[in-house]
Amino acid sequence: MKEQAISPQVLLFNMAADDRTRKIEAFLLEQRIPVRHVRHVEFRQKLGYLLNLPGFADSGCCFEPAFSDEMAVMAGFEAQQLNVFLDFFRQAGLRRIAWKAMLTPTNVNWDAFTLYRHLCAERAGMEAAKRKKP
Repeated sequence: MKEQAISPQVLLFNMAADDRTRKIEAFLLEQRIPVRHVRHVEFRQKLGYLLNLPGFADSGCCFEPAFSDEMAVMAGFEAQQLNVFLDFFRQAGLRRIAWKAMLTPTNVNWDAFTLYRHLCAERAGMEAAKRKKP
């Protein structure tokens, strides 16, 4: 995966069709950043496929019970773009998206379930480390 070849875009998982989501979509549109809402039946597709990156084929639909937490994947973002997007939530007074990740050369090959499990494990590790601190 060539990071510089990816134009900024966002994948959203499990976002409610509500005012908060519409505000997020409007902000991204204003920033000229495409957003895609990923359906549960697509959760087994690799992130690279969901982002229409070359070399990623449709792995077929595999419907299974999906996780229900909101999740966002930001692809092709520069550091400043990421900061602006994250600051938007605070400035707009919106609840943050708890599970989020930047697209990487590793996770581009993962599906939503794999990414979600890794994010959960990361958070659990950070919380355990906090509890160990005196």
